[in-house]
Amino acid sequence: MRKQITPTVERLFIGPLRDLVDTSFLLITSPASVAREFASQDGHQFARAVIYFVAAFSAAVILNKVALSVLSIDAIKEVQYWLIHVAMVLCIALLAALLAFAMQSAPVSLFLKMAFLAYGACYLIGNFMLAGASLTLFGLREVGYIPDFNVDMSLVRNYEKIANEVYRECVREHSILFDTLYHGFAATAFTALRYPLDGLYFLEHIFASVASVLFTILAYFGSERRRWASGLAAGLSSALIIAGIIIGDRAWGDHVARTTPSCDKQYIEDVYNRTGEDRARVLAEMYSRLLKGKQGPTKIFHLTDVEQHKRSLTLRWRVNERATDENRFADFMEQQRKKLVREYCNSDSRASDPSSEISEVWVFRYADTDLVETVVKSADQCRQ
Repeated sequence: MRKQITPTVERLFIGPLRDLVDTSFLLITSPASVAREFASQDGHQFARAVIYFVAAFSAAVILNKVALSVLSIDAIKEVQYWLIHVAMVLCIALLAALLAFAMQSAPVSLFLKMAFLAYGACYLIGNFMLAGASLTLFGLREVGYIPDFNVDMSLVRNYEKIANEVYRECVREHSILFDTLYHGFAATAFTALRYPLDGLYFLEHIFASVASVLFTILAYFGSERRRWASGLAAGLSSALIIAGIIIGDRAWGDHVARTTPSCDKQYIEDVYNRTGEDRARVLAEMYSRLLKGKQGPTKIFHLTDVEQHKRSLTLRWRVNERATDENRFADFMEQQRKKLVREYCNSDSRASDPSSEISEVWVFRYADTDLVETVVKSADQCRQ
């Protein structure tokens, strides 16, 4: 039984894996020899190039998902990832063939084969390095050598990243094309990481740039005549297509932003809701600093205690009736009550998002009588 299984495993798994690794290694270390090997016009070499690309890119997709999973960020949708990159490779190869035809250089099949080899190898090796780096970061974090590389999406200081994430989620729901581009260029997900790891966003551009250089080299050595023309056509087509994708992606993002104004309001509301408790904590710290500061004996209000309950604050004040005219003290306090509620209801934060307010309960204890009065600053008070 063992002798029957071993050849099958060798033929179906070990052999193809070995060929994949060997071809990738040769493409990086000896591109000229690989280019000459695949330059033949027979269908066998074309099939080999296509099979290599499918195998290399499939492995790259798996490695990319491993990296994103380890880093705890959104995983890509394989279909969109495949569509975008296959379309990019085909466009680069066909444009190169068109430019080469104008200069009477190499045939279309040569550029297709070299593009499959170059982009398959670079995305495979690039995502292998990315997965290795992600696993290393994960290990270093687990042993406490580095801090967590994920951003706490409930803290006010991470407002910009929260806003970007929420906004993209909204736009992706409104635009199938935007969602396809988001998952097609998986590096976008890295922007959710903390600095400087969010710089991994540029990996997609690096992979494509290195693959373009390799494509140019392969086209040059694979051409039997006018090598300079083939190399120029490959390099120019890569630059034009990649630049067009980058510019087009940004232009489409701007277009979607203009045509989905509801996302502007939604992302502001979501950001305020996600950071509500942290904003309450910031306010509590501000009042606590006031509590620790000097409060002169001539002041009317003396802060004595600050408590936070999720998105609600309780502030306890000692009121010195003797610090003002006793005959006008009642009118003064009435004006203060109205002023507190009016300023709260007209604040900038409530104007941006009335649904995510931080309510405040002001408890006044009068020094002379020890009577207690409560003023509530909440959404209900604003609606009255």
